[in-house]
Amino acid sequence: MKSKLCQDVCKNYMNATSSEHERKIVRNATAHLRANMKQDNPDDLPYQVASLIFLSLNGANADFAQIYIINLVSSNRFSYKLIGYMAAQLLIDQFQDLVVLMTQSILKDLESRDKNVINIVLHLIANIGSPDLCKSCAKQVKNLLNYNHPRIKKAAGAAVLHIVKTCPDLASEFTMPLLSMFNLNDHNMLMIGSKLAYEIYPHIPENEDYWLNITYQVLRCATTLLKTNNTSSPYHIAGLENPFLQASLLKCLERIAKPSIELDTYLVDVIQSVELKRAVGRSLVVQATEVIQKVAQKESLRALAINTVAKMLYLEYPTIIYTALSVFCKILYRGNEIINRNSSYTQALSRHRAKIISCLDHRDPFIRRRALEVITALVNGENIESLFPEIMKYVQFADSDFKSSIIFKIFYLVQNFAPSLHWNIDAVLEILHSCGNYVSNEIISKFTEKIGKNQRLQEYALPLLEQLLQDYPENQAIVQVASYLIGEFSYNFNENVLPTMVAIAKMPQTSHETINYILIAIAKYSYRFQIVDESVFNFFESFTKSDNIEIQQRTGELIRILKNPAASDELLVSMVYDEEKDQAITPYASDLSVVLELNKIKSAQSTSSVLISTQDSIKQLLETPVITPPPRSTEVLQTNDLAIYFEVSKNPVNRQQFCIRSSIFNKTSKQLTNFRIKYGVPTGWTSYCKDNEIKNLHPSPVPLQNLVMIESKTNTPLIMKVLLSYSINGENINSIENLKNFNHLL
Repeated sequence: MKSKLCQDVCKNYMNATSSEHERKIVRNATAHLRANMKQDNPDDLPYQVASLIFLSLNGANADFAQIYIINLVSSNRFSYKLIGYMAAQLLIDQFQDLVVLMTQSILKDLESRDKNVINIVLHLIANIGSPDLCKSCAKQVKNLLNYNHPRIKKAAGAAVLHIVKTCPDLASEFTMPLLSMFNLNDHNMLMIGSKLAYEIYPHIPENEDYWLNITYQVLRCATTLLKTNNTSSPYHIAGLENPFLQASLLKCLERIAKPSIELDTYLVDVIQSVELKRAVGRSLVVQATEVIQKVAQKESLRALAINTVAKMLYLEYPTIIYTALSVFCKILYRGNEIINRNSSYTQALSRHRAKIISCLDHRDPFIRRRALEVITALVNGENIESLFPEIMKYVQFADSDFKSSIIFKIFYLVQNFAPSLHWNIDAVLEILHSCGNYVSNEIISKFTEKIGKNQRLQEYALPLLEQLLQDYPENQAIVQVASYLIGEFSYNFNENVLPTMVAIAKMPQTSHETINYILIAIAKYSYRFQIVDESVFNFFESFTKSDNIEIQQRTGELIRILKNPAASDELLVSMVYDEEKDQAITPYASDLSVVLELNKIKSAQSTSSVLISTQDSIKQLLETPVITPPPRSTEVLQTNDLAIYFEVSKNPVNRQQFCIRSSIFNKTSKQLTNFRIKYGVPTGWTSYCKDNEIKNLHPSPVPLQNLVMIESKTNTPLIMKVLLSYSINGENINSIENLKNFNHLL
């Protein structure tokens, strides 16, 4: 066994003829090693662990060997320590308790006189040092930064960097050693120093004199490296002296530097001296542009950076073009929000608008997407008329998974920057026409609300929508918008409207949601122009057998309403705009109550027998219990049978705990028997409900109340659901409903 063990394992694995054969070799070798390790032969242990390192890299579970690794680490032989520390870095996680068992061995080895032992220990700390281990050995690692061997100093620097990232409270311990790292003769320590300064600064930014000194050192080293052109240097790459180090120094300056003339001079040299056709040159320009964005003193420097990056757009290499567009996106956006449309960056980019627009036709979809994001950020009131057609031309051919989000952005651009109301309507109709299948419900809601508020817009938009309804009957978004607005606000009779909507409703590709829009529109339109005849009732009757329960219910309600003149007078009138409430409302007071009363009619009799007077409607209305919500409560659920209101209070001691008083009202005139409600919360929340036994919910102004205690264990958003179970008129009802409009109370 011994030295040949690892070689044999590797050889057998390499000679495997299939993936299944490889897995079989790994399983057999792992089982063989597990059995042999139990024999506790110290001479074979390093070879066995070395074999396990190879097997673990190929999918084997080597957790059983962790205790043997600790034995190797505590050995006095360097060869055993080397394998032990290597295996520890690969097979032991920094958050496992086993790291604590190695702490004493690590502290002892840091005091060793053998630089090889010190080196492997520092590498372990840099890779898997746990917070406790970092705190224990921080002082010794700090002393090793002054070791007289360059390899030890480099490993100590890497360990210090990991210690600061893992234990930020120790950052102040390494401020003085940081000053000695900016030595141009040692590029390794200079790289570590720049990264360490970048990590330490957020934790102790108040010492301005210290950071001014560090900034001077970093700027001095960066300037010297930029001007160095020693082709014989081992760090010389593509005409630049160690471009990786220069990029790291620029990133450090982005965080720690303050605006100054010296910094501006250096950034100008970087922008103007590098060659954009080379990847290393572009990387420095990109990094310098980010520094300019944060700390440049002169505004002209920002324009210079934009113009330099824009030159990449003309190089015709896809990777270079994508890099330039990505830089522009990073400058113009913070997250998903546009920073400032009137900034100097935006003005500088406007000069290259034509070239960015041309990227919308690029064969690479990623470039097209980036170009569209940049163009979207450049849109303002002055250029939207010229940019909108270009954007829409691309959006029609954009990726489907990207199209919905960009259409949402375009819609809000139109709302914010439209030069006139009529242009706004035309632009949104173009969006609906071109990308109707990707238009969200929010866009439809906002657009119809805008038209509903303005009678002049209604006069302009309704003829257009009537024509679009006939021209594009398969476009669901256009049909929904047109049906809603025609049904609510059309006062000019068009003999083609009703036949068109009837035909669309019967088309197989029409969605259930669109059919609901059409049903209500036909009911209102036909009643408004007094054309409620047998053909209209036959149309509604055809949908009472629909396979969609909502369409069935909606159709039955509309038939009963149309056969009831008093209810029709109240429920089928047009909406009007209430300036005080800033919303469109129906011009009557008893809308919901009349609907609830209509729902109690079990079957529609002949038209003459169902007709009732307005006085009878009011009498029936009085039989329904009046719901008075509790003070400071919020409606979270409204169904045909009941309404639920929430009152929420926080625990003053634990802000993650909430108490909810739920008030449940019976909206019908019948008793809801065997009523039970269960509250559900997502993973990361816990809930407990008091008084949750089965009860009868009476038709009374007094609600059924119960207390619900919930507590957040994580940052998961709260989405509550309820399971409702009850009986009414002999029918058992079981439904799951989403609760809404209460998160603002938490």
